[in-house]
Formats: sequence, C-alpha cells, structure tokens
Amino acid sequence: MAKRKKGDVLPAVEAMEMDDALDDVLAMSDEEIAAELRAAGADPDAIGRAGASHAAKHEARLGRLGWQAAARTRLETARAAAAGVPKTPKLPRVELLARLDAARRDGRFAAPLAAAFRKRDAEQSSDEELCALLDEIAALDAIASAEGKGTKGEGGGKR
Repeated sequence: MAKRKKGDVLPAVEAMEMDDALDDVLAMSDEEIAAELRAAGADPDAIGRAGASHAAKHEARLGRLGWQAAARTRLETARAAAAGVPKTPKLPRVELLARLDAARRDGRFAAPLAAAFRKRDAEQSSDEELCALLDEIAALDAIASAEGKGTKGEGGGKR
C-alpha cells in the first residue's frame, strides 16, 4: 500500500465514514428511514415531495437540454474525422492550384473558397497558404462524409 501523507488521513477516514453511513441507509427500509427522519425532527413526506419536485425539474431540464448530448457527439465525430485527414504533401504549385480549382467546382466549397479569396486570388497566395487551405477543404470533406452529408467531392478529398 502506498504511504499516505499527513494531510491525506483525515479525508480518507471521513470518506470511509460516509461510505459506511450510506451503506447503513441503503440497508434500511422506507419505514425505517421515515422513522429516523421523524426522530430527527424532519417531515419525511415533505422531504419526499421536495425530492420528487427536484427530480421533475431536473428531468424537464434534461429534456430542454437534450440537444447538447447530440451536439457533443456530433462535435466529437467531426473532430475525429478532421484529425484523420492526412496533410497535403509538398506538391508543385501547378498541382496545388489544380486541386484548388477542382475544389472550387465542388458545390460544397465554392462559396467558402470565394470568401477565402475575396481580397486576392489563389495565384497571390504562398504554397504554404494553399496547402493549409487544401488541408481545411479535406477536413471539411471528411466531416461531411462522417455525417453522411456528402461524398468526397471533386478535388476536396484528393490527397
């Protein structure tokens, strides 16, 4: 067993006491719990109503926020799909521009590419910028494929 530090002993003892108390309560019947509560001056019926009300509010909140779990799953799927896309290799500039042109012809990427080159055209970009853009296009293509919203587009998925 690992040696405990001086400050670790009291929290460990308290945790064991709480576990023992929980075991004791779980072993009790509902009537025994109600009797214990009454003996302590509490109203078990009021506590039960408050607990039921809290549970109902929590259930309603989960219903309203249920979209978050689906969004979290979708985000994880997208991140995994994007992470699995290989980087664009070093290619001749002509090939980089050809791949970019093919992506422009893919309806899914036409508008984003037009926005990317709104202030200058592809020929003015460095090879590194073109590779980075092709990497982003490939990641978007992978995400769309993972979501079932598209297949590898012309130029978007080429590697």
